[in-house]
Amino acid sequence: MLWVKFIVELLQALATPAIAVVGSLIAYRQWKISDAKLRLDLFERRWAIFAAAGRFLADTVNPTVPFQEAQIEFTRAISGSLFLFDHDIDQYLKGLLKKAERQQSLKHELEQNGSLDAALIVEIQGVSIWALGELIALEKKFAPFMQVLQNKREAPSVTRKILRRKTP
Repeated sequence: MLWVKFIVELLQALATPAIAVVGSLIAYRQWKISDAKLRLDLFERRWAIFAAAGRFLADTVNPTVPFQEAQIEFTRAISGSLFLFDHDIDQYLKGLLKKAERQQSLKHELEQNGSLDAALIVEIQGVSIWALGELIALEKKFAPFMQVLQNKREAPSVTRKILRRKTP
């Protein structure tokens, strides 16, 4: 009978630290989940700006898309980009807008002249080629900011396999 009382007291004494350990584990997991959610939310907001930049560059070389609509959509999309990216990306996005506005003003000038000014045509084509090149370079500029996982150990096994694949 004495040993039963001893076991009950021992279990009562161990219950408090066990509950504390379980509570700590739950708090740690909640912190990890909230951290992952924060990174995912940040990724989604950055992705929206990245996608808008790609659409805008594509729209600048597409003569069927009205420039003002593309300009307004892009300006709205990049508002607040300084808070999501560093200063360089923010300036890069504003530079895209200025370059596209320059292309649009050249096109307008060409239409106003009514003649085929070779220098204007060459400059317009240069800006169009630049925009196509920027479409390709866009991923490299944004890649450092688009990482969702901090390290590969956080990824599930399937995602780890994808991360190990070499991209061409």
